[in-house]
Amino acid sequence: MKKNCVLCDGLKDEFQNIKEQYPELQSNVTLFETKNFKVIPDKFPIAPNHIIILPKEHINTFAEFNEAQGREVGYILDRLENTTKSDNFIMFEHGTSKSEELNTPPHIKSIFHAHLHFIPNVKCNTEDMDVFFQQKNVQLLDYDGSQRNISEFQTQYSGNANLVNFIKDNVIYEDSARTSVESYFYIKSSDNTQLFFPERLVTPRIPSQFLREALSVQCETPEWNWKVGMTAEGRQKYGTRIVQMAKLFKQNDYNNILVMTKFKSGYGKE
Repeated sequence: MKKNCVLCDGLKDEFQNIKEQYPELQSNVTLFETKNFKVIPDKFPIAPNHIIILPKEHINTFAEFNEAQGREVGYILDRLENTTKSDNFIMFEHGTSKSEELNTPPHIKSIFHAHLHFIPNVKCNTEDMDVFFQQKNVQLLDYDGSQRNISEFQTQYSGNANLVNFIKDNVIYEDSARTSVESYFYIKSSDNTQLFFPERLVTPRIPSQFLREALSVQCETPEWNWKVGMTAEGRQKYGTRIVQMAKLFKQNDYNNILVMTKFKSGYGKE
């Protein structure tokens, strides 16, 4: 646990800030947990079943996990797919370097605890992301400064069990001891492709909450920017989604025993 980390604080007090925001939630905020992770609703879910995978230890990126923890992430994703009955899903991580955490003023960015967004049954493919980047005048560059198309960063999704290994294989380390990686963006799109690019290849800086804004229209969530303020109607929509998530996972808990037995990547092995 780390001082002054909002997610570490949430892990310690079982996310009291979410319970205070939504008093209609009568159950625990945690949907389920494993040895190294808690799975919780996003505090402001942009879509139904918008879920966060949160490491219990304060680390900066999913690239820091070992092989056993990678299998654990694969199991969690299998379980999320099973429970949400997702035909497709989006994932997103903004991995931040240790130097960025040390040097970034809190008013610019305040959350450096690694977390992975899982959003099922929402369409957003590489072409959609390309259109949104163009609307925001965001460009992806090569290391020599020449412009690149977003599709050049695209690869086929290699499966839940391989997610952590894919990220580890693509990061760039800041130091020879390989203790800190450069900040990066990872996006899995709904068409089963994935994008990975170092943050320094993006110009200008990708806007805060860019994926929330990109998904806001189709998800019928006009109040996507929770930092700007919220109407009673917007708060009620978020609260209803969180309560529904809690009920869904409680009702389907027994079904996930099947996921455990069918999981082929060795979850639970050290």
